[in-house]
Amino acid sequence: MSEIEMLEALPLWSAPPRIAPITGGRTNRNFAVHDGERSYFARIGEDLPHHRIDRQIERHAVTLAAAAEITPPLVYARDGLLVTGFIDGTTLHKHQIEDRHLVAIAALLRRLHQIPAEGLPAFSPRDAALLYLDMLPDSCLAIERRHLATRLSAMPAGEPLCLVHADLIPENFIESAGVLQVVDWEYAGRGAPETDLASVIANFDLDERRTSTLLDAYGSYSLGLLAAMREAQIIREYLWCLVQARHTDELGDLIEYTSLCRQRLLEIGL
Repeated sequence: MSEIEMLEALPLWSAPPRIAPITGGRTNRNFAVHDGERSYFARIGEDLPHHRIDRQIERHAVTLAAAAEITPPLVYARDGLLVTGFIDGTTLHKHQIEDRHLVAIAALLRRLHQIPAEGLPAFSPRDAALLYLDMLPDSCLAIERRHLATRLSAMPAGEPLCLVHADLIPENFIESAGVLQVVDWEYAGRGAPETDLASVIANFDLDERRTSTLLDAYGSYSLGLLAAMREAQIIREYLWCLVQARHTDELGDLIEYTSLCRQRLLEIGL
């Protein structure tokens, strides 16, 4: 059975649905499903132990976030299939980010970080990076292993206080009618709030002024922990690229993205 046929067979539709692939998605396949006047987002993806992606954990995180209206409501989740409401909007782009977006992101993160997230595993970018480092042979690394390990081991993991998204790249934010939501909860867990703040700063390549705009709008945070989390996030994202390349033949934009992540390492002195 093809992926389209799998989606068509779900007991959700009032009539034969119209299904169209959505480009993007480095660890899953995404589709827009139109059922009469209603539209849905569908994702097909299996567990990925090398990325610590567990679809049951993802489902739980989506349920928590949807209850806070941070992400579209969950419609169906079973056997690697996830169906949610569809956002008819525009994804953010780091080169088009405005101060109003940063203020909206800060407000969204404040709501997110009020969710306790019992039942989810702890997440920190430092620990994720160390796990990736253990998976990779020396031949893959552009930087000596001991330098990366030493840098990471000196960083705090942060106390796992709340729900964190942990993968706040620009394309995971969607704006519709002035409302911002975030999608793609594969890496979500319990973590320190600074995890997500650092993810936005690193992945949007925010300069000092725009970083201040985000943080001033967010409120209380630990400056030292945030700085460490930002470095850990940059290292983690680069090592993620190397691990992903070893587990897929569908490179897509992975080569270009790896180059970007390597440049970010150079900017923090690695």
